[in-house]
Amino acid sequence: MRKHPLANLLYYLLYFCCYLFLFLTVQSVAAQSEYGPTRTTVYSTFVFQSWQLKEADSVKRLTQMALPLFVTRPISPRVRLLISESNAISTLDPIGKSSWPESPGTRIGGIGDTKMKCSYALVPKRLLLMAGISLPTGKKQLTSTELKAFRQFNSESLAFRVGRLGQGFEANLGLAGVQAVGPFTFGYGGSYLARGAYKRLDVSSTKDHKPGNQYNGILSIGVKVRSLHIRTTLSHIRYTPDYYYGVQKFQQGVETVIENRLIYHGIRLSGMAYLRQTIKGDSYLIENSLWSREPNSGRRMAAILYIGYRVTRFITLKTLIENRRRFGGRLAGTESNISSLGSGLSVQLKRAFSLEISGKLSKGSISSGQVDVTGTCVSSTLTAPF
Repeated sequence: MRKHPLANLLYYLLYFCCYLFLFLTVQSVAAQSEYGPTRTTVYSTFVFQSWQLKEADSVKRLTQMALPLFVTRPISPRVRLLISESNAISTLDPIGKSSWPESPGTRIGGIGDTKMKCSYALVPKRLLLMAGISLPTGKKQLTSTELKAFRQFNSESLAFRVGRLGQGFEANLGLAGVQAVGPFTFGYGGSYLARGAYKRLDVSSTKDHKPGNQYNGILSIGVKVRSLHIRTTLSHIRYTPDYYYGVQKFQQGVETVIENRLIYHGIRLSGMAYLRQTIKGDSYLIENSLWSREPNSGRRMAAILYIGYRVTRFITLKTLIENRRRFGGRLAGTESNISSLGSGLSVQLKRAFSLEISGKLSKGSISSGQVDVTGTCVSSTLTAPF
């Protein structure tokens, strides 16, 4: 059943009031702890995203209000704890005449999975051991209508902040190291992510989906010359098969990710040029006991230019230009080409308290140009140490 527009407004006002209450509380605590120690840091982000998709005479709008929350705390000089949680309200609304299968409208809301991560410095500033878990506290059992709709919120092309609310239990273990040799810095690391099974549909009597586990390896090299820092990172990702109702159905291809960064830090001016390319190997889908191959599925590219200018000691203006492309196949999803232009400002409050506000406009296409998309994103992030 489609919700009345007034209900949407009430939900948005509720989230805004909660965020405003947190901001005022933080300001009060900052005043009280002006000279006290600060150890725990809270990052609270409010994100509003809206996309309009148009194909022929059909138009629909995807909207999401998200409130991610991150808390970090050093337990000792070598141990640090990170806890994260997300809340989101996602709405799909057809506009006017519609032939979309999700009509007449869908709303999905709730909390996400709770993630906890702990890091231990085996060798301070050189070697780090990391372990984490994801507790299945979020909404994961959806109706068939909700599942169809939420697949679009999980689209990498649209890049919603909360792609899915919940899934099964997860655990990961990793190791990362860094070594400096003159102006050069070498980095390396590896990790393993184990994923548990969970129920995707509310009518399922058993856990019907078991995502594949994940192996990650990473190498990087960087060099710093005065105010310039150049870094190249190579990542390699492998997956185990996905299972549906206990039967192997899908095998994701191997991913190789190449990232290049050029960072400049001046007295007032700062900037970053970023280029990322993901090359994904063949994926396989099993249909009626037959394996079908998708060559080079899911190649992606992203180019980002960021410029910041410090107006005063406490205020910095920011500008962002971005282009993201996805070369999709039948298994990888739809092709997309989306460009964005954004701006914002960062305000340094008392002590280490800070507030960052930004907005971004996007325009492009997916499905080889068959669907035109326009998007808006507004976000604010409050950093509060206690």
